[in-house]
Amino acid sequence: MHRIRAFPLSTTVPLLALLGLGFGPGATLTSAALAQGQGEFVVEKIAEKPIAALPDGEIFWTIETFDALDAAEAAVGATSIATEIDGKAWLFTLGPEDAVGHGGQLVASVGPIQRFDAGSYKLQINAPKAPPGAMTTQHSHPGSEVLFVLDGEATVQWPDSTDVLTAGQFGPGQPPH
Repeated sequence: MHRIRAFPLSTTVPLLALLGLGFGPGATLTSAALAQGQGEFVVEKIAEKPIAALPDGEIFWTIETFDALDAAEAAVGATSIATEIDGKAWLFTLGPEDAVGHGGQLVASVGPIQRFDAGSYKLQINAPKAPPGAMTTQHSHPGSEVLFVLDGEATVQWPDSTDVLTAGQFGPGQPPH
């Protein structure tokens, strides 16, 4: 796994930056459902894309950066999303672990990610942001989700354990957390 540079999603709360990398059939999680505790926990939907089917085999999120958004958009395939965040171009690709070589700089390959069967899928990139001590209510997500810490530290409480994730680490979005 690769460590990554800071990902300043907000100039007001740069202390924690996570990526919620998900795919699923159902509704999305809103920031209103997450606000609780010591400070506001906000989830910004960065990008989403419907897809008809998942790639074959084990699946990973491959994260790459590009010098310009048009270069990232030119590399978009059936299971990838290009977006610009704070002036930086990103490409997120759902596929095999070795699905690199799109012309960008590899940031991380995150997975393997839990598969599930559905009639259709939606790729979604979220950016949760929170000050230290902020919490969410316990929740779960439709489909599969991976939490990837870009900057700061995230404590994730599971039914039977607690994990502390730091920059460059990832954890699954299931079970309820």
